[in-house]
Amino acid sequence: MTLTLRPLIVASGGEARLAVAGLAPGRAYRVAILPVREPGTRLEMDVQADARGRATWAQRVTWQGEALCDILVDEGQTPAATLYLYAAPPEMLRRRPLRCDFHVHTTYSDGRNSPAEMVLRGRELGLDALAITDHNQYVGSREAIEVAERLGLGLLCFAGEEVSAPDWHLLAIDARAPIEQAPAGYAGLRAAIDRVHSLGGRAYLAHPYWTTSRRHHLPPADYERLLTEGGLDGIELLGDVAWEDNLRSLARWSELGVEGGYPILGNSDTHGAAHTFGGFWTLVWAEAQTREAILRAIDERCSVACGLWVLEPPGQPARPRLQAFGPFDLVDLAIFLDRHYFPLHDALCREEAELGRRALAGEALPEATMAEVAARLAALQTECWAPAPE
Repeated sequence: MTLTLRPLIVASGGEARLAVAGLAPGRAYRVAILPVREPGTRLEMDVQADARGRATWAQRVTWQGEALCDILVDEGQTPAATLYLYAAPPEMLRRRPLRCDFHVHTTYSDGRNSPAEMVLRGRELGLDALAITDHNQYVGSREAIEVAERLGLGLLCFAGEEVSAPDWHLLAIDARAPIEQAPAGYAGLRAAIDRVHSLGGRAYLAHPYWTTSRRHHLPPADYERLLTEGGLDGIELLGDVAWEDNLRSLARWSELGVEGGYPILGNSDTHGAAHTFGGFWTLVWAEAQTREAILRAIDERCSVACGLWVLEPPGQPARPRLQAFGPFDLVDLAIFLDRHYFPLHDALCREEAELGRRALAGEALPEATMAEVAARLAALQTECWAPAPE
């Protein structure tokens, strides 16, 4: 049987209307829900498929986190199929997960592809938001915004640049104008942060433990001073640096504590469409796909830093595996979404990117073509998330 369970995400502590499709029309089934965090808990009910092979029922959601939904037939205890759902805190039902990358280079600095190429590749990889951040260059990000809007992509682009000095790099995101290049040293970094804020932007520190020329690019003493004095809007924990450098960033962040530390990001820092693009990203739970809502969600620490690594546990094949860092409940939900939601989301993003490439190449597409893909993506979110509680 090929069955689907909807919605995937429900509110813990409430009641959800669940539906399984793909059943044998008119047949009786027994459903058993087994919350992963509650060993020994088993919630059972009898359901009947209608003439379309669809069974619906009202389910009291007494658990938190992931749950298995076993579909049983003929009094058997071996499930004919196992489906999955997730019980999230009620306030999370008002948010949607958005994949974001706030550190991308193009030919405007040391990248190998144009802003248009990176925009299309980003959407193809399943990104929902993107910032072009060339070294001390702002114009590439504005070009990306124009391309994404002209093509009608569902990829939201931000103004951005990587303000770069010999001993520090700072991501300026959503500032109203370019940031003047600041001098080296701690005073220059502080001045750049203040300039970003004066232009309404967010200042995210890039790769704090990047090792280059056999030393840390940012002096650790300056980083510690910055952590103490404050002013940053977030820290890039994961990106295109040596694996050991990412580990150092994670270790220092873990010492600060989830509540006491800064908002965290994962960014590709890619210099080409085939470099590290899609290998690191920030998963943000925002109330809307707008610049204001995304940045606000990061401010609220409603984000996790993500990356893909090819790992080979003993006895298992090597394959890219998700690594996510942040508050436990957000990481737990990110793992669930990576398995059960994002494969569906990403397939639609690839369709949209292909349409964008064709349009950029001069093909005259029917006006409704891109809108139809966007409507399918919106419908996917609607069916995967239960309505938010009043």
